[in-house]
Amino acid sequence: MFASAQDAPEVDTCAEDAIAVIADLVTDAAEDSMGAIQLIYDAAGAALRECGQAEVDATPIPTDEAYSVLSVGCVVGFDIKRGTGDVRFTLYGEENRSVLVDIIAPDKDEPEAVAGQLDKEFIDTGELYIHQYYTRSKWPLGTYIIMLEKGDEIVRLSFDMAREGDYNIYVYCV
Repeated sequence: MFASAQDAPEVDTCAEDAIAVIADLVTDAAEDSMGAIQLIYDAAGAALRECGQAEVDATPIPTDEAYSVLSVGCVVGFDIKRGTGDVRFTLYGEENRSVLVDIIAPDKDEPEAVAGQLDKEFIDTGELYIHQYYTRSKWPLGTYIIMLEKGDEIVRLSFDMAREGDYNIYVYCV
């Protein structure tokens, strides 16, 4: 770090407040290291966006295991099958209607337009879900951004579409 406070770069009051909040989170999260990194990253991004200081990059997530997003109370998982390249979301759980989900393709700067959302029901459990789909027929390979928005909280996640296939992205929110 810095040898003394004099060696540290100057920051404005908003950034100082953000750093103090993040330092508190680091201390609190030390007891629960499982979600510590995500919690700290989400807090840092929110604090810096509030200060207008930085555009926070997306958190990379794996496509071969579920990923918890603590700040919005959701878990994201992928079901990738052979196919021509379709992307859709399945939003379920108690809070599925409280979370907005968007996706940004590597060849775009803005989220894809949602073609529709259908209310459906899982056949085996009877649980209701929202099937969100798009009109785009060809999804390029590359890094995608998933944006989850719940209330004032916006989380950006990224995943790598390394091979063509049908990507069903499950978002479970409680």
